[in-house]
Amino acid sequence: DTLDREALDLMKESGCQLVHLGIESGNQQVLDNMSKRVKLPDYYRAMDLLNEYDIMTSALILIGFPGETHASYRDTFNFVEATRPTFFRIHRWFYDHDTPVHQKREAYQLEGGGYNWSHATMDSATAHQLSTEMSLNIRNSIHTDDYSMAFYLLNKNYTPNSVRHYLYLFDQAIKEKCKPNARQEIVEAFIQKMRTALKQEIHE
Repeated sequence: DTLDREALDLMKESGCQLVHLGIESGNQQVLDNMSKRVKLPDYYRAMDLLNEYDIMTSALILIGFPGETHASYRDTFNFVEATRPTFFRIHRWFYDHDTPVHQKREAYQLEGGGYNWSHATMDSATAHQLSTEMSLNIRNSIHTDDYSMAFYLLNKNYTPNSVRHYLYLFDQAIKEKCKPNARQEIVEAFIQKMRTALKQEIHE
C-alpha cells in the first residue's frame, strides 16, 4: 500500500527495470492465514501501476499454505492471469516446524513436515499437482524456475525486451516438452530461437 506514482517516478528515474514481488496468493483468506498485512485490492493496484510504468515484475506464488483449497488456488491462478506479471515462479509450501504456523498445527490439522505434509484442506501431493498445472497453463505471464535469471541477464546489459523474449521461448519449450504428445521438432525450434534471442538487442 506504499507504492504510488511518486515512488514509481523515482524508480523509473533510477533505472529500475524489474522488481521481485512476494505475492504468494491471490486469495484474501490465505493471505490472512499467512499474517500478511495486505489486501488484494492493493495487489491489483500495484500491479496496474507497475504495468503502466513498464517496469517488469517477477511474482512469487506459494501453493499449499494451510487453508489452501482448490477454490483459493483458482483465485491465485486467476489473479496471475488478470494482473499479468512479466514472470512468475511457483513454490510449493514447505512445512517448517520452526515457523509460527506450526503453533497452529491443531487448528489446521497439520501433519508431516518438509515437502511431505497434509492439513485440513490440502496435502502436498495435491499442491504439487496444482503447481504443475499452473506452470503449464498460465497464458498471460512467463513461468520461470529461477527468478534470478532475469536479473542476471539485465545486469549483463541485455534489454528488457530481449530478456522477456528469451525467457518466453524457454517457457514455451518446457511446455511443449511436457505435453504427452510432445513434438521434438517444435522443442528444437524454440531452442534454436533461444540461441539467437539475446544477440538481437543489447544496451551499449
